[in-house]
Formats: sequence, structure tokens, C-alpha cells
Amino acid sequence: MPNNSDLRFGGVTRTFCPLMQSDLNETDSLLRLWAWILDHTNKLITAGVVALIIGLAIYAFFAFQEGKETQAAHALAEVQPPRTRDSQAPTDLAQRFLKVAEDHKGTRAGTLAT
Repeated sequence: MPNNSDLRFGGVTRTFCPLMQSDLNETDSLLRLWAWILDHTNKLITAGVVALIIGLAIYAFFAFQEGKETQAAHALAEVQPPRTRDSQAPTDLAQRFLKVAEDHKGTRAGTLAT
């Protein structure tokens, strides 16, 4: 008959079940996380509000930029109306392009107008 010390886990008196241990570790981790969240609720709310404000500011910036680009594109399209074969090009065409370039600096249409 083998001695208890000869067995691999002979000295262990408790039952060993890896599945049960991982469940306990996950539960313990979740409880610690929940306690941390409860302790830092105000900081988390503040960080969320700050992130929301920054996100809205970035959205507003890009929406404003897109509006400027759209207006400049429409202004550039209005400069030279579609022509038929018999009609002549407007004489002040260069001045119109320069006006669009001046009015819409920093946009693609403003760059194309120069």
C-alpha cells in the first residue's frame, strides 16, 4: 500500500477542482471591481462628462468644416454657369474665381479657384 507522502497530492486535505477555483477568482475580481467603481463614482462620472464634451466639440468642429467646404463648393459651381455652343464665356470670369478664392480661403474650392 502506498504511503500518502508518495502520492502526488497526498498531503492535500482539501478537494482540488480547477473549475471551482476560477469561478471564485472571477467572483472575487468582479466584487473588487464593483467596490472600486462605487468608491470612484464621482471621478468616473466627471471623466465621462469630460469625454462627452470633448467628443461633442470635435463633432462640432468637423461639422462646421464640412459646412464651409459645402458653401465654397457651391460658390465655385456658381462662378461659371453651364454654357451652350453659341454663348460666350463671361468677361469677368477671372474676377469671379479670385473672389471665390478670397472668400473661401482654406477650403478645397478656394484653392481650386486660384
